[in-house]
Amino acid sequence: MEQLFLKLFNMSITAGWIVLAVMIFRFLFKKTPKWINVCMWGIVGLRLVLPFSLESIFSLIPSAETVPEDIMYSPAPTVHTGIPVINSAVNPVISESLAPNVGDSANPMQIVVFMAAVIWIVGVCTMALYAAISYLHIKIKVREAVKQKDNIMLCDSVDTPFILGIIKPKIYLPSSISEVDAKYVIAHERAHLKRGDHMIKPMGFLLLSIYWFNPLLWAAYVFLCRDIELACDEKVLKEMGEEIKKPYSEALVNCSVKRKAITACPLAFGETGVGTRIKSILKYKKPALIIVIVSLVLCAVFAICFLTDPKDKPENDNISEIGGADGPSDVVTTKKLTLEELISLSKKGDELKWSDFDGYTHIDTGSGLYIRQYPIDEMFYLSIGGAYSPDEEDNSPLYFYLSANDGTDAKIDVRYGNVEEFIADHKDNPVAVSLGASWHLCPVGPGESAYSELIKHYGIPKDAVLSHILSLNTVKITSVSELEKFTERMKGQMNFSLSYPDKDAFSTPSFDSIKSEYTNGFFKENTLFIIYMSSGAPERYGIDKVTLTEGKLAICIAETLYASKDTKQEGWLMCVSLSKDDVSKAEAVSAYLTKRNDPEGTLMNFPVASYVYTASEETVKPGFHLCKDGSFQATFSALDSTVYDGTYSTLDNKLVLTSYDGTCIYTFRIEGDNVVFDKEHSSDILFKTVPDGAVFELALPKEPQIKDE
Repeated sequence: MEQLFLKLFNMSITAGWIVLAVMIFRFLFKKTPKWINVCMWGIVGLRLVLPFSLESIFSLIPSAETVPEDIMYSPAPTVHTGIPVINSAVNPVISESLAPNVGDSANPMQIVVFMAAVIWIVGVCTMALYAAISYLHIKIKVREAVKQKDNIMLCDSVDTPFILGIIKPKIYLPSSISEVDAKYVIAHERAHLKRGDHMIKPMGFLLLSIYWFNPLLWAAYVFLCRDIELACDEKVLKEMGEEIKKPYSEALVNCSVKRKAITACPLAFGETGVGTRIKSILKYKKPALIIVIVSLVLCAVFAICFLTDPKDKPENDNISEIGGADGPSDVVTTKKLTLEELISLSKKGDELKWSDFDGYTHIDTGSGLYIRQYPIDEMFYLSIGGAYSPDEEDNSPLYFYLSANDGTDAKIDVRYGNVEEFIADHKDNPVAVSLGASWHLCPVGPGESAYSELIKHYGIPKDAVLSHILSLNTVKITSVSELEKFTERMKGQMNFSLSYPDKDAFSTPSFDSIKSEYTNGFFKENTLFIIYMSSGAPERYGIDKVTLTEGKLAICIAETLYASKDTKQEGWLMCVSLSKDDVSKAEAVSAYLTKRNDPEGTLMNFPVASYVYTASEETVKPGFHLCKDGSFQATFSALDSTVYDGTYSTLDNKLVLTSYDGTCIYTFRIEGDNVVFDKEHSSDILFKTVPDGAVFELALPKEPQIKDE
């Protein structure tokens, strides 16, 4: 429903620009035939009906998509009106007030759009009810009408002539109408029927009922009704001769009624703009052929300019998508940074400063440090972070990260890394598409037995230990019955009523309390993924991002903060909602645990070697990865979701893994392609899952899969 509302909202904004243009046209070209004005309003109607539009360099529409369809899930919600002054005034307010916070189960923008969609539905229903009641009221009034001839009816209970009906329309006349007035009235109403006005007006009201929230379209409907009558008056005068101006005007005055309500039907002879119509009738002169030709040309040009979208999108249309920023507070658009310029600047090394990038398009964000994000192209973007003061000459950031948007999250500091080699390694990779998702984090109690029960029914990710970070057990739910089956299977192993309403910024609801959201209506448009993890420390988690790369859907879960309660060895369910359309594009789905605050980006590097303790009796085997930057990541137990990380080194015939803080050391003897665990010279491993002499075999990293229900 929300996506439909956003689509219609954007279409109404586009149509609003055309309404303003038509109003200006009516004011400037008063001598054009009135039927040209009706054609202009038809262009507005087409724009409101057509779900697509061709692109054209002649388009005068500022922006084809003012509100991005993914604004509900954007980390930095912005609008793109096509008018920089409006963007710069509105976007900072939207970004600051509606940007998502870590730990929120739903983006503020999701709530705003959902409420707006609900109000829109209520409005549509109200308009439909009003039209139905009005139509029934008129039908009751004319039920005793007497047929005069053909489709002309006489009725005692009506005050003005009108047409009622679409398939078999009838002309209703007041019984008291004079014979002279009836002559002109019937000519007028028959002109309506020839022009199809009895269908145009209800169609206009139908569109108004759908787009009722746009005030410009209310004005458009009022003017449409007036222009229909003016065009019909002109047609009668053209066919019957200009000598009927006076008696025709008298008939209009005699049949006029005081009606102010906007109606869908009927087409009433003396209901709309009587004063304006009389002036137009008395001033009427048959238009010259040249005026008609010029009017037609203007109408055609108008259609080309307003039924097409601008060919080139604004340069910063997708700026809010780069890098998964915490949310921009300001967008500065100048010129885009290029890879060639970045390569040149990177040669300054430690001498690089904030000021070296002042002339380039960027967004300013804040997440403890001052951060700028510079879009380069679809694949690459630059992030600069650290302390910043425009008054200081020496502005030396903490980092200058060049990142690749290919699903690997690879990045290097351009001061020290080989920028050209990094670009060559990633430039031909497929671009990862960021997807919107909503989620809940629910505690479910200690997880030892829960994990075993979960893999018993749903299996484990294929080659889970060989993933580049840590793959998590994921259950795909597509219906209420599947959800019920899941809860029934796991209710003895998981505490679905457990919750932690902490006083900090991140409370966690119970699974029972959020389960009611997943209704039949929800599953018509969405798919639910339930991801299980057990924590080795009092932590909280959030969705870092969801990406789709060449049919591979990756749900990245980040450790967000330490909780105020001790939830050590706690089991968690991350309930992630994705649209069915997005899921249908995925051939495989994986969930990973990563670390949001990793200043060196070590967890984001591809491993150059992976080692697995294949003889382990655990379903998910202990293993570790060695990365080319000298870092490692290790997972030693399925019951401990901690990703151990640090640096590795080789000495003589030994491989030594050392944590970043130096408190944990794991030693292995190198034997051919494999390594053997040396417990005596290693720190203790939680859960004692790796015995002395355990052989870790060399393996290649593979992408994990999930098992569907």
